[in-house]
Amino acid sequence: QPIINIKNMKIFGYEGLARFYLTSGEDVSPEIVFASLHQFPDLLFEYEYLCKQFQLEHAPVDAKIFINLDQDSFFSYSGGAKQNPLLNLFLQYKDQLVVEITENSKIIDALHSQKAIAVLTQNGISTAIDDALKPNSIFSSSILPKVDFIKLDKYVVGSDYREKVHLMNYVYELIDQTHRMGKRAILEGIETLNDLAFARELGVDFVQGFHFRDKFKIIKKASS
Repeated sequence: QPIINIKNMKIFGYEGLARFYLTSGEDVSPEIVFASLHQFPDLLFEYEYLCKQFQLEHAPVDAKIFINLDQDSFFSYSGGAKQNPLLNLFLQYKDQLVVEITENSKIIDALHSQKAIAVLTQNGISTAIDDALKPNSIFSSSILPKVDFIKLDKYVVGSDYREKVHLMNYVYELIDQTHRMGKRAILEGIETLNDLAFARELGVDFVQGFHFRDKFKIIKKASS
């Protein structure tokens, strides 16, 4: 999925997404898949490695590549950090790679997220905090100075946020704080021109969503 620079409407990067289907073709929620994988740490690590390897090997080479990382999978590897195959894979692509990590809804997830971000940053790999402001998701203020990007969840675009002044004040303040720290903000969930106008009003740097789906198809066709 393309990530668009809101100032010039050019593609800044792409997010590699994983989708799951039954043999019947029916969609399976990634949350269900990962909840199952968490019961088997070794399998979780192997899945994450193979998925990220595939995404990076098939990614465009002329733009930033954003990929999601399950922090539990990163620490499922029993060896030291320097020997971690995921870290070594990321190092091969670090000039164009941005690793997205979500703090989720448990304190232990937040601690693992911050530890993973520290390891990645120490190795020169750019990072982003994903799903910021998503309902029931932790977002600790201490993590913002440690990442390069903050990705605002698609819920910010929804009416639950837009129609509540106190929530919108917090969104504006978070974006302003992001910029004061020299970081950049990405708003997900852009599906209409109205959503795009809303993103401009907020003052985010980049946008992402299904509104750009047709343009993405043209780019893929042209580059194939």
